[in-house]
Amino acid sequence: MVNLNIDQSEPYIDSIDVPSEARPDESFTVTVTVGNESSIIAPQDGTCQSGILQFNTGWRTPVVIYVDGQEVHRETKCLDGNSAPKTVTKRVTLGSGEHSVTAEVLKVPNDTVAEERAAEVTVHSDAQDPALPTTGDRLTEMISDIADALGGTTQQVMLGFALAVVLLVVI
Repeated sequence: MVNLNIDQSEPYIDSIDVPSEARPDESFTVTVTVGNESSIIAPQDGTCQSGILQFNTGWRTPVVIYVDGQEVHRETKCLDGNSAPKTVTKRVTLGSGEHSVTAEVLKVPNDTVAEERAAEVTVHSDAQDPALPTTGDRLTEMISDIADALGGTTQQVMLGFALAVVLLVVI
């Protein structure tokens, strides 16, 4: 198959957040933040509509999370060079021992690995990191999900919430 795309996706991993230690058989959150540096002239193979009004064209960017070489989560984000980085989260539960958590972001349309980052987590019964998500973690994930559903950023959603509160106070 011939790739007739005018533009190329340039995805990157901004960060991967994995606790350094966790307790056995208790879940913890893996957070991967991804972005894309390329702009898109027109819809092409591997693109999607993004933005609050769906007027922007972005890349359908796959993000894959592995634990010890096994794929545990795959999610696609719609990203372009003008959008802020977006997050992918996955709750993971592991047994005792040393484990490797790896994140990959793939170029589209051919799904080749653009960037890979890894982190190590030690799972033992004396772990100091909390195994349960904090209220802040849950709130951040909820806001991120709302932003993704609307095609916006978390900053736009928070600005909308703030304006709604101001309107409620004024009225």
